[in-house]
Amino acid sequence: MRIYRSGHPDVPRDLNLTELLHQHAGKVDLPNSHLIAKDDVNNRSLTIGALRNRAGRFANGLQKHFQPPDQARWMMVVPNSVDYVEIIHSVLWLGGVVCPVKHTLVVGETAHAITVARPFAIIVCTSEGSKVLQAVDVAKKELRSQDVAWTRPHIVSAIEHVVGIFHFPKDFLDYTPLPIPHHQDASTRVVTIHLSSGTTGNPKGVELSHHNYVANCFQLYHHDPAQWPPNLRQVASTPYVHIAQMMPAAFFGP
Repeated sequence: MRIYRSGHPDVPRDLNLTELLHQHAGKVDLPNSHLIAKDDVNNRSLTIGALRNRAGRFANGLQKHFQPPDQARWMMVVPNSVDYVEIIHSVLWLGGVVCPVKHTLVVGETAHAITVARPFAIIVCTSEGSKVLQAVDVAKKELRSQDVAWTRPHIVSAIEHVVGIFHFPKDFLDYTPLPIPHHQDASTRVVTIHLSSGTTGNPKGVELSHHNYVANCFQLYHHDPAQWPPNLRQVASTPYVHIAQMMPAAFFGP
């Protein structure tokens, strides 16, 4: 066990994750060529420079296609992949909230996740599309029985393209990025809604803010800079949807 006595880092309250993507929490400024993710799903790789460029352009494409309200909820039913990382940062860039759901859940479990998140849109890997559509119908009936108003979500495919359905990333890469957002208080801006483990009942929604994630990044660098160097390599066998995996998978890597 290690006991920390090094105080606390100064964490700006007005810094969001899109701004942090273009900066760095530690003292080493990574070059744009720095590799941050590789996958065996589509055999893709991603550098921090490409993510900085593509996430803003995807955000602009999503904005033009769907015109979502601020803090709209985007459910992700996608396996660990480069696409996963790009989707997260694109949604956050346009002011959205990511609701990650494990893609291997059965219809009933996915339906419950939908009733909790009530998403504006669902981005789903193609292989799980039929299951998710069934889950949407189940969730709609459940919410109606509770007199909860909810509009059927937009459906976007990922990983493999499906004719007749908008596909990420194919259909959303705009020529120019959205402006980088800025908010005076990042603690009021929700980043993710996770499902709890459900050990004492049905899983519940847990909200985390930009400030939660930014503070975590700064704390990791502050307490253990030698443990998180630029040449760090991580193999992720657990799903990114797990709340403990979201930090290194989507936000801490840059």
